Amino acid sequence: MNGLVIVEGLPGSGKSTTAHGIAAWLASQQVDVEHWPEGRVDHPVDFEQVAALDPGPLEKLAAELALVSADSARALLGGAEQLGDRLVVRQPVHAALPADVVDQLRAYDAYDGDVTAEVHAQVLKESWRRFGSNPPGATGAPVQVWECVLLQHPVCALVARADLPVEALTAHVVGLVDAVRAV
Repeated sequence: MNGLVIVEGLPGSGKSTTAHGIAAWLASQQVDVEHWPEGRVDHPVDFEQVAALDPGPLEKLAAELALVSADSARALLGGAEQLGDRLVVRQPVHAALPADVVDQLRAYDAYDGDVTAEVHAQVLKESWRRFGSNPPGATGAPVQVWECVLLQHPVCALVARADLPVEALTAHVVGLVDAVRAV
């Protein structure tokens, strides 16, 4: 059995409890399942504590960091993931970085930084496309249970934060689903 279960809802509505219960029930049925709770920094498609930036600013940041530690600069560049024409850096992966570098990365945080709604939507769609090319069972558990990634997080990022109309949100969510289907 391969599949993806996405649990959505308002904050406090019981998503985590429901997702945990679904994963536990599937496991009790001898299904190889992995539960991805909200907030996992290594999530296949979501961006918890992830900076999204152009190559130029990342290279500039790495050059500044190289003056302090060449190893840290190499680790920063080596840990960047290409998503479309942007790079993403999962900040917790670089826990040993100096505080000022982490602060500079936070300025590009995909959810809370100074990242346009267009950039946010672009890298998110690319992450879904990448997931679609490597679906459940290809590298991990064949059944995955996710929380909040298809509706709640895009609502927060695009409607609540960027004040985009609901039509833009709808087009974005449909685009995420299509990105997975297209692969």
